Amino acid sequence: MSAATADPALITISGPQSVIDSVSRARVMLNADEIEWNEGVCRTATSFMLYDRNGEQIDPSLLEVTTESVLIDSIIVEQNIYPTKKVRIRTNGVVTGEPAEGYVIGDITFGAESVSAAGRQEVLDQLGNVRITGTVDVTGAEESITTELKLKKPSDIVHLSADTVTVTVTIVPAENGGEQQEDAAETET
Repeated sequence: MSAATADPALITISGPQSVIDSVSRARVMLNADEIEWNEGVCRTATSFMLYDRNGEQIDPSLLEVTTESVLIDSIIVEQNIYPTKKVRIRTNGVVTGEPAEGYVIGDITFGAESVSAAGRQEVLDQLGNVRITGTVDVTGAEESITTELKLKKPSDIVHLSADTVTVTVTIVPAENGGEQQEDAAETET
């Protein structure tokens, strides 16, 4: 879901000055079980609570809450709900360079094979995979390399469950690792 907006965005409180001075914030609590999880705009009327700076709830009977001179006891929360889809991470071409003399690439492993993408259904239907930006340069490496590479969020996607993926390139001595696995860096999974 998108970030929530509240209507009204501002409220006016009146009552004893000492109680008004203690109010730090108004908080709306949404229960996920009460939301209709259908694609589109979701509007939910929900009550709000007032809290002091210590996070203690203030007795609402001590105050009157209004917006534009109208007494209120709930706020309309609006959010866009988007469907999700598991999308494979495109892993080919993430390794560049050659290890040091006498070393080869053993395995290339990824911390995740897929991520969840959220967006309009027609966009998700067209989405085949998510690309990794950047590469792991193994030029001259004699030891394994583990790094985080960024995922490129497609422009029409609202949210990806991760921004990065961990990539580990195992570097082994040539006598233990056999033939260098250049194919591993070129195979799309």
